[in-house]
Amino acid sequence: MNLPKHFSPLCSTIALTAFLALSSGASMAAIDNQTGIAGTNGTAGASGDPGDPGTDGTLGGDTTANATTVNTDASNTATATGGAGGYGGNGGQGVPTGADGGDGGDGADAGDADATADTEVASGNGSAAATAYGGTGGHGGTGGYSNGGVPGAGGNAGDGGGSIASAIVTNTGSGSATVNATANGGNGGYGGSPGSIGGTTGGNAGNGGAATLGTVSGSSASGGTVNVTGIANGGDGGYATGSGNAGSGASVSLTDAVTGSTSGSLTLNQT
Repeated sequence: MNLPKHFSPLCSTIALTAFLALSSGASMAAIDNQTGIAGTNGTAGASGDPGDPGTDGTLGGDTTANATTVNTDASNTATATGGAGGYGGNGGQGVPTGADGGDGGDGADAGDADATADTEVASGNGSAAATAYGGTGGHGGTGGYSNGGVPGAGGNAGDGGGSIASAIVTNTGSGSATVNATANGGNGGYGGSPGSIGGTTGGNAGNGGAATLGTVSGSSASGGTVNVTGIANGGDGGYATGSGNAGSGASVSLTDAVTGSTSGSLTLNQT
């Protein structure tokens, strides 16, 4: 009698059932990552008398990420990144000698980003993390070169994209709630440089994008630990050369931007 042969199918079935149960239980997190479409760069101008101007870049695309569940996932994460603005095309060279160069094309504004993570659980611990990145503004095109004529002016740059981050955890049981929301404004593009050594007409740089916190909140109905953090970083202004103006960074002001509720330990942070 060879009993192990008779028990092998049953053991295999039990093992497979346990594996499937573990696999189905492992889906405990909703994740949504989204990126906006980048703008198209402008084209360079042709050489000539004068050189042709470069064309402008096109706008970066906005984007939204949303990871929201009710009593299905204990940990949700949303990340949104705005599309970069397209660069301006370079101006065409002045040909022949003495011809003026073409102006650089303008860079385009970047896309905005909006990220939301929202978790509701009835048991265990819950967490939500939302991060939004505004896109980077497009750089201005370089002015066209000129030998003996007027160099082309640099193109103006695009502004960085704005960002909004929202994160919420609602724990209707006794478990903890951990909430993190970070909004990062996009940086402004660089102003285009003049076309020749000695040229002075540079393009203006782009401004940094705004950073905003939406609803950032955590709660535990029966005394679980609640930690809530909200961070907002305004985008940097871009650089400029020659007569161009540097971009302005985006300011941030937070007042009671995060909230929480529990009869247990509560920690609130905003930066």
